[in-house]
Amino acid sequence: MIMTVPLPNFPEWAIPMTKIIPMVSTDDGYDLNSVTWTCFCRHMWNVVPNTDITKPSSVSLTIEIQAGATVPNQAQPSNPTSIPVYVDIDLFIFNERVAIQVAPNKS
Repeated sequence: MIMTVPLPNFPEWAIPMTKIIPMVSTDDGYDLNSVTWTCFCRHMWNVVPNTDITKPSSVSLTIEIQAGATVPNQAQPSNPTSIPVYVDIDLFIFNERVAIQVAPNKS
């Protein structure tokens, strides 16, 4: 699946500090110890500068993700059964300098 998400008011300076974290899950009815997960995620930022210097650039994010899960098939062990997968994508902004400054103060 490929999706493009416009991010209005997203600051361009935050792009290098933003991590894209895909999380896959499935229904509770499956034994999660026997599930084999596959997840591939690739992303690309697109920044279009605004012609008016008083307005911020337009930022969008294109994400390509492929995810799947299988469980063993009791009848045919060599042919696992595919099960439905739900995908959540989080944008996590991480500032390494702030983390270094804050970490010594944690107790």
